[in-house]
Amino acid sequence: MNHKQILDKIPAGLLVTALDQEIAKLTFTAMAGHKNNWVDDKNEYVVTKSMSRRSCLLDHHASKSHETEIFNVTLATLLHKYGFKGQGITDAALMAVEGLNRKTVLSDSFYRAEGEVKALLASQPINHA
Repeated sequence: MNHKQILDKIPAGLLVTALDQEIAKLTFTAMAGHKNNWVDDKNEYVVTKSMSRRSCLLDHHASKSHETEIFNVTLATLLHKYGFKGQGITDAALMAVEGLNRKTVLSDSFYRAEGEVKALLASQPINHA
């Protein structure tokens, strides 16, 4: 199971595209900032910036709605794809995978791949920088 295979199972293509572009930009900024000594921790920079932009969404949908769970899985997958990991978002995504499958929100292939999805998200991402 790889990042693309997980993201292809998410029925929110525009969300995936928008978050992917944003995290790519944050990654570039973090790498440039680290090289120029104004970003100390690239992981913290990317995770903090991506979460702060979404805190109102996550706070507003404090209940485990399908949309929030899909968002959590998408964000954790994309962060992992770019070599970053936020423990809070990873934990939320792991719970979201179980919740989405329990409520049969996504496809059968997502349900069957639950173990592989959770294993990838729980693993240490490869730092590309």
